[in-house]
Amino acid sequence: MVKTFLILTVGIFCLLLMSPPVQAEELSAKEAETYLNLPAQLGEQGVFLQKKYFKQLSKPFTSSGSYHISGETFLWRTLEPAQSQLVFDGDTLWQESAIGKKEKLPVAGHYIAIIKALITVDLNALTESFTLGKVPEKQCLLLTPKEQQLTILANTIELCVNGETLTVQLNESSGNYSQILISQTSVDKK
Repeated sequence: MVKTFLILTVGIFCLLLMSPPVQAEELSAKEAETYLNLPAQLGEQGVFLQKKYFKQLSKPFTSSGSYHISGETFLWRTLEPAQSQLVFDGDTLWQESAIGKKEKLPVAGHYIAIIKALITVDLNALTESFTLGKVPEKQCLLLTPKEQQLTILANTIELCVNGETLTVQLNESSGNYSQILISQTSVDKK
């Protein structure tokens, strides 16, 4: 009985692997903008709540903070559970602790540019790295990386806009995912 179940499970798994993936209708940046019904102006500063879900855990890891974009500078400040901030100055990514200690992080700048494009919903920039499609039964976009190396960020990304609230969900192939809720509001620039 167990052997038959295992054979059926492996057979179904093999069929799924051989089946062509379901392809969403590809959208241009302009079509995606219309589909999302984007507001005329999106803020370059705001607050975020990030939840990282792991399949093995019942509760997500949660962090919160603020972000600010000014020209080439991108600041991602985490306030909870521990204070720290990431600063991208256009060339280098730095991590700064609550006590002011700065450390250069070895990460490619184009990943930061993609995160910046996600937060500001820069669809023209996103179409350079992702195909855009509709998420079934949601008013969201499904972003699929055009290049394998971008799956380091996520296997797919769901991007949803509701008024001034943005939701970015980074889906990993392992089944884990991160959900970032962003409210684009004024933030004290301390």
